[in-house]
Amino acid sequence: MPNGKLTIEPVHTPEERLAFIHFQWKVYHDDPLWVPPLISERVEFLDRERHPFHQHSQVELFMARRAGKPVGTIAAILNNRHNEFHEERMGFFGLFEVLQDREAAEALLETAGDWVRERGMTGIRGPANFSTNEEVGLLVDGWNGPPVVMMTYNPRYYVDFTESAGFHKAMDLLAYILDLTQFGPRGENLPPKLVRVARKIQERGSFVVRPINIRDFDEEAARFKRIYNSAWEKNWGFVPLTDAEIDHIA
Repeated sequence: MPNGKLTIEPVHTPEERLAFIHFQWKVYHDDPLWVPPLISERVEFLDRERHPFHQHSQVELFMARRAGKPVGTIAAILNNRHNEFHEERMGFFGLFEVLQDREAAEALLETAGDWVRERGMTGIRGPANFSTNEEVGLLVDGWNGPPVVMMTYNPRYYVDFTESAGFHKAMDLLAYILDLTQFGPRGENLPPKLVRVARKIQERGSFVVRPINIRDFDEEAARFKRIYNSAWEKNWGFVPLTDAEIDHIA
C-alpha cells in the first residue's frame, strides 16, 4: 500500500488546473499506445470563461495527493442539459486519472459522488468528459492499439478500481475499426448490398453532397445543429448541443 497521508483538494487557480492536466503524463509515461491531449485544448476545455459547456452546467475539479505529491484527478460534473433532456437527476464524473493507488481512486470517486449529491443528484455515472458529446466510457477491452479521436483510453486497473468503489456497467459502448483499403482504391470491392442502396438513393435525386458554404456560415451552423441533434436524440445518453457549443465546434 502506498505510504504517506492522502488528501483530496479542490482545483481553482490556473496553475492548479495546469498541474491537473499534466498529471496524465505520470500515469501513461511508459505506455506507448497512449495519445496525449493537446494541452491548449484541454486548458480551454476547463476554462469556465471560454468553454460553452460551463454556460449551462457546473464542473468541480479535484486532485488527490499523497505526502504532497499528485496521485490522481477527477472532475465532478452537474450536467443540467442532460438532466433536463432525460428528466433525471444524474451526476457525472470525468477526467478520472490515478496511479496504482486504490485508496486514492476510491477517495476521488467518493468525493465526486458527495459533490453531486450535495447538489441534489440521486446518482453518479462516468467517466464522461463532460458528456456524450465528448469522450465517454471506460475502456474494458481493446488495449491492442492506440485510441482514435474522441475514443476513451485508460489503464486496465481502472476497471478494478471503479468496480471496487461500487460502480457497475450502465451501457456497453462499442467502437469499430474499418480498414477502407479492403474496398479497393475506387471502391470496387464494396459490398453489393451497399452499392445497390447507394444507387437507389442517387436515383431518387433528392440528396445532394456539397462542401460547406463559408460565406453562409451562420445558416450552415444552424443546419449542422438541426441535423446533429435530430440524428442523435434517440441514442443512449445523448445531450443536445447548444448554439454556443455548435459555434465552438465550428
